[in-house]
Amino acid sequence: GFLSVVLIGAGLLCIPFATVKEGTDITFMDALFTATSATCVTGLIVYDTYTYFNTAGQAVILTLIQLGGLGLVTLTSFFYLLIGKRVGLRTAHLTQESVGSDQRLNTGKLTKFLVFFTAVMELLGGLLLSIYFVPRFGRYGIFMSAFFAISSYCNAGFDLMGMRVPFSSLTAYVSDPLVSLTICMLIIIGGL
Repeated sequence: GFLSVVLIGAGLLCIPFATVKEGTDITFMDALFTATSATCVTGLIVYDTYTYFNTAGQAVILTLIQLGGLGLVTLTSFFYLLIGKRVGLRTAHLTQESVGSDQRLNTGKLTKFLVFFTAVMELLGGLLLSIYFVPRFGRYGIFMSAFFAISSYCNAGFDLMGMRVPFSSLTAYVSDPLVSLTICMLIIIGGL
């Protein structure tokens, strides 16, 4: 499942709809590296996310970050619960392992809690960040807020601040308490 997500993500990033300039080529190896980094939430990049990928490409990266951050097993268990299927023993055991628990847990309750808690934290973080980004960047500020909230909560390290200077990350916001503290809290809560 993990390999499939990475390969699908790399394939999507190779399609010209994902890059800023029509006809800009990304090699499959670079797309594979980016997709793997996003899914493994490492934050290593070959190209600056803002300057090389358009909103569609950024959305692919964001989806990979969310899948990797929550974990494929957790998401699989959650979707089983949504459609009313029972979670098998193997999936329940994998879910326990993915959250680092050695005790028998109610997988259904745990999965629902993890997905709900993640959604609430990312939403709150996105709302706080939108106070800063929406007035400065308009509608794109909404996407930026969501991107930063998800990337921070999942500890992914991807950013969209290449609009200022490529590869600059959040260095321009070091003295802004709203942005800095929101990002810090999301990283800490997501890590826990």
